[in-house]
Amino acid sequence: MEWHSPPFISIITAVRANKILIIVLCLLILAPAAFPCTGVFAGKSGTRLVGRTMDWPSGNGNVFINERGIKKSADKLQDKSAPAKWTSKYGSVTFNMEGKFNWFVKLALKLLRMKASAPTCGLNEKGLWGGGFWIHPPPAVKYPAKDGRVSINDYQLLEYLLDTSSNVNEAVNNLKKVRVSGFDEGGFEVDLHWFLADASGDSVIIEFPDGKLKVHRDPDPAVITNSFYEHSREYLRQFRGFGGNKVIPLEKGETTSENRFVFASCSLSRAETGNKLAVTDVFNIMKTVTQTDVRHAQTSQSVTQWTAVYDLKNKKVWWFSRTDPKVKSVDLSKIDLKMSGKTRKMDI
Repeated sequence: MEWHSPPFISIITAVRANKILIIVLCLLILAPAAFPCTGVFAGKSGTRLVGRTMDWPSGNGNVFINERGIKKSADKLQDKSAPAKWTSKYGSVTFNMEGKFNWFVKLALKLLRMKASAPTCGLNEKGLWGGGFWIHPPPAVKYPAKDGRVSINDYQLLEYLLDTSSNVNEAVNNLKKVRVSGFDEGGFEVDLHWFLADASGDSVIIEFPDGKLKVHRDPDPAVITNSFYEHSREYLRQFRGFGGNKVIPLEKGETTSENRFVFASCSLSRAETGNKLAVTDVFNIMKTVTQTDVRHAQTSQSVTQWTAVYDLKNKKVWWFSRTDPKVKSVDLSKIDLKMSGKTRKMDI
């Protein structure tokens, strides 16, 4: 007797990977306007602390412990270019958004060997921190055209950099070895820019305006939101303390991308003046950009789901979530990051 696979298995295996992925991303992201976040790097006076808010319509997610020694490959590329392949050289802790999928989607992802989530930010065992942030043009986000390099989807770039790089300089060099490819299906686009910092105090913002790689070394202020960095800095120059005359509306201002850049820059500047910041100081800075049900941009469907602070020198991370204000923490120096074959994660 011949065995025939059930009809639904045949259907799933026949579906292209990017079609399944758009289902996943739509469930996770909902809409481009729903993804505003803020990041700051306090790197003066010997401080090496990063603050990050994650703003999203849903709070589903996990903290992943990522082991070293795992062989990986980029998800299928829409332009059919050769996928990047690498082995994780460094272990890390990352924050991953995740959807609550039914068995059908989970099975499809498994058959297609695709992940249901990707890191939004994280810290590796060498003290390299990275975060991906949605970006709203203009100018247009355009990734490089196909060339001789292997390619990686933009939503996987952060994972690749944390896996393979010990510091910012090495991450920039590793970035140049791969071609970043965007995701666009049915008018739904994933457009990102990235913020990296390390325990030495080095930092960069990585962007792709109009098809060209732009690396902002040691950005000042060391802040990122959801607009291109030069656009944000130009907006900042209108305000007192940064070259302009406008009063900074810290308490009542609408939390647009531009305003959050101003709020975070102002709060970081005040806190760093003559001070070596502590973790609580960075949490206080992030309060100025926290989005709530009452205070959020009219164009955004998001609120702040969690806030995290990373200590790059001591390899520690603290966070609390919207639904659980109790601060949790992970100390990378106390975690065995050798490959065990098991997925280790904690509910955010």
